Amino acid sequence: AIESALVLANCLSIQTSIEKAFQEFQNIRMPKAIDIVNTSWRIGKMAHIENNFLVKLRNFILSMTPKKITARQTEYIFEIDD
Repeated sequence: AIESALVLANCLSIQTSIEKAFQEFQNIRMPKAIDIVNTSWRIGKMAHIENNFLVKLRNFILSMTPKKITARQTEYIFEIDD
């Protein structure tokens, strides 16, 4: 929400009309918002696996995932695109 507010403020300060500002805002924010929603959905599906074998496989894979990869994902989420 904070990133969206920043982007919207920037769009409103640059564009000559509110309609153009909101269109630019949508063009800027939608790709990242869609990525985050889709990633969240996949993580949620993995978190709710009930099959014991798949739970152990998931936990093993997650334990072997390099910290650099999870850090990169976190940076992408929290990086502010202004």
